[in-house]
This record gives sequence, C-alpha cells and structure tokens, in this order.
Amino acid sequence: MVRLNVNRSILATSLIALAMAVVSCRLGESTISGSVQIAPKNKNISISTDGGGAGSTVSEITGEVGQAEDFFINITDSNGDSLNPDSILWEVISGPASITVAPDSLSISISAALSGNGQIQITIDGQVFLVEYSIAAASPPPSCPGGPTVFATNMSARTVIGQTNFVNSSANQGGTAAANTLKSPLGVWVKDGKLYVGDSGNHRVLIYNTIPTTDGAAADAVVGQPDFVTASSGTSATQFAGVQGVAVDDNYLMVSEWSNNRISFWPLSNLSAATHALGQPDLVSGSSNQGGTAGANTIKNSSQPAFGGNKYFATDVNNNRVVVYDKSSFATGMSAETALGQPDFLTTSFGSADNKMDAPLGVFSDGTKLFATDLYNNRVLVYNDINSLSTGVDPDLVVGGSYGNAANQMDDPISSFYDGTRLLVVDRNNDRILIFNSLPSPGTDADIIIGQPGGGTGNHNQCNCSTAAANTLWGPHFVYWDGCRLYVSDTSNHRVLIY
Repeated sequence: MVRLNVNRSILATSLIALAMAVVSCRLGESTISGSVQIAPKNKNISISTDGGGAGSTVSEITGEVGQAEDFFINITDSNGDSLNPDSILWEVISGPASITVAPDSLSISISAALSGNGQIQITIDGQVFLVEYSIAAASPPPSCPGGPTVFATNMSARTVIGQTNFVNSSANQGGTAAANTLKSPLGVWVKDGKLYVGDSGNHRVLIYNTIPTTDGAAADAVVGQPDFVTASSGTSATQFAGVQGVAVDDNYLMVSEWSNNRISFWPLSNLSAATHALGQPDLVSGSSNQGGTAGANTIKNSSQPAFGGNKYFATDVNNNRVVVYDKSSFATGMSAETALGQPDFLTTSFGSADNKMDAPLGVFSDGTKLFATDLYNNRVLVYNDINSLSTGVDPDLVVGGSYGNAANQMDDPISSFYDGTRLLVVDRNNDRILIFNSLPSPGTDADIIIGQPGGGTGNHNQCNCSTAAANTLWGPHFVYWDGCRLYVSDTSNHRVLIY
C-alpha cells in the first residue's frame, strides 16, 4: 500500500517547520529542506488516499513493490476555501516509482517494480514542491498450501461452501437461511485473506475470515442482515435488495444491488451500514433511473461494481451501458464522467456495434485495462487504458461475439476476470468457465474449460439434471482468482466452489 502526505500550511513570507515527512519547496535556484517558503499566494495542500480530504490524509509516503495505490491532492487557501489552480504537474524526478496522472491532474496512481527511495515533484502554478518517498520490497505472498491451483479442463473443485457436499444443490440446503447456507450466490471476492460472497436470495453478503478448506463451512460475519437467519430485503443504509456482484478495495465493500438500482459502499472499518451510494440520491431511494429517464447520475439495474486507478465502474444493465466515475469527487448520487456502450448519458438503446452493448452484466479492471462482459452479444469488450476512456468509444479488443458452445463461442456470458495474463470468462448458459492463457485474438479457442469436458458441450451439471458434482456447474455468474485459488459462484447449485 502506498501512503503519501503533503498536508502543509504555506504562509506568506514565513517559514513553517514540518514535523512529518520531509517536504522541500524549490523557488528558482533555492531549495529549503524541511520547511517551505511561498509568496505571495497562500496555499494549504493535502494529499489523501481516497479523495476525501483531511479525514483520509496520510502522514508519510511509503510503498511496496508490485502494489499500486491512488491518492488525491486537495488545495485550499488560508481561509479553508478550495482553490482551482491553472496547472498541476506531477513528475517522478528520482527513484523507482512510476505514476499515472488523472486527466484532471488532481489524482495519481503510483507503483514501482523495484524497491528504493526517491522524490516526486509537484508543480502548482509554477510553485515547485519536492516530496520524498520510499518503496519497500514486496511482502511475502500469503500462504498457499500445496502451491497455486493448476488449471485443467473439467477439473474438480477442492472445497464447496453453501452445501455440505458436492452432490447436493438445494437452496439453503433445503431449509432456511443460516451461516452455512446460500441461496443463489452471485458475487465473489477475496481481500486480505477474507472471502466475500454476495448471497443474492438471502439479501446479504457473507464474510469468511479465512479461506474455507472444509466443505459446508459457516461464515464468520454477515452484512445487510441483523443475523444469519434473517433474509428480508429493504432499501436503506443497512439493507440490500437483490445483491449481485461485489468488489472490495482498501476502504469499501462495494455491492451492486439489482432491485435498489444502486452500488452501495460499506466502509471496511464499520460494516454495519453503507455510507455512500451511486445511482441514487440517497440511501433510502431505490427506483430505476431515480423514477425518471436515464442520466449521468442514474442506474437501471446494476450487476457488478469495479474499481481501478482513480475510477469506479458499474454495469448499468438495462440502460445498456457501463458507467465510469471519478473517485476524486466521490459522493452519493454523483454523476458519471463517462458512459461506455452509449453515445451520451440519455440514450439507452441496445446494439451490436463495437461501441454499443446489449445488457452488459460484468465489469472488471486490473487497474490498467477494463473488461465489459456484453451478455446478449456473447462477447467481452476490452479497453486498454482506463485513463483514456471517453463516452461512446470503441473497445480495443473484442473477445467472442459468436453464439454457441464451441471453445471459441459463448452463450450469454456474465462476467470476466483478468490477472494481467489470463482472461477468465463466465459462460453462463454453457455452464462453464473459459480460460484464455493470454488475451486472445478474435476466434481463438479457450485453452482450458472448467465445468465441461471440453468444447462442444454445455449441459448444466453435465447431465441437464439437478445432481451436482465436484466438476460441474449450473448457471455460474462470477469468478475470482487470488493467485492461489479460484472461486466460482455456482448460482443454480446454490454454492460457491473453490478450486
């Protein structure tokens, strides 16, 4: 994780000693280390990890090899009023770090492939600040007993949750909600060794504090319900209606809610209530398109949230678009800055051209690329640079696009996942996961197929029956790979499989 602070009050013609990270201001040929001297304009400059201002300001710059982190600059005058400078320039002038600057120059993403120290230069209306940083060596990878899973066609899962064995497939194990049951699970995500599962039919998110290794393991915590046995829906800061995909960053659990037409944000520091929502003006409203027509701040059924760089992303399924938000101005009800799949924020028609979509159900970003899974067009749209997206832009690559069950075809794909090398596609109506060992050119066969014995078949549970097995799927929706294990929501078998 990278942390950065330049929270300094800069007073006209006076020197202010800095007690935390060393910050230098260079005017002309002079450099004053450990203090700053600016005239004639007074500025207060702070940098935060989530764009939230003083509440999220950090006190030092530290980083880790292989980890990217976003941070945001906030500029005010001596009275606390926001300033809008004419120019903000960021530059790494020494050391191993690299930065990606947002189009508005108010935020950056920093990363490094090597450890070491250096300086970042920030130039605001010609005034230059030098900020020191340190990048530490990468932390040892988390424990992965037996090593990472090796993928193979028709492979069996090693663990099942939601069911006590690999054969049963009843919702809530044939009873009512409990800590060890699932009903139409959808979203799956792993963060800091915890597994998050969107349990759609029970209107909740279950959290497993460690990755389950025993079949039928019980969850440790529940979000969206007061206990493990309640399964009611609602429209409030403490309830869900139609849980779909989930995503977890350093600050929030993000949940797409189909029936509440929103993305709700639940602080990891306190998961008792959501604090923000996108698609609605508040946390007690749930109408599609806010009761009207489509706009930059509305959603009509969302199925998956995502994040990357300084962006949030959401599928806006029945407006036939993916909407993109600027994290630096994050607020409930905020407008999207970009719509993919439409020429503007008012159009909602579906289409099959490269710059159109037809019920996009999946969205995922690895921090650089964006992947939109286009259900009825049987394809995945790939955008190479999340920082250069614009409304109505064509994707850089189209994967699939042909209907069928051959190894290079799809039938209503739901979602995708990209680990920087491999692309995984959840091909729902073929009851399988397609794995491409690299981003494929059009028409390329998948290298590995999970859930079926190979290309050319697409029967649920490989038998068109309700009897499940360790190597079968029925209506899978979402997938997550944490570098050790593969997680698949096997929705119609009411279980999550861990490979």
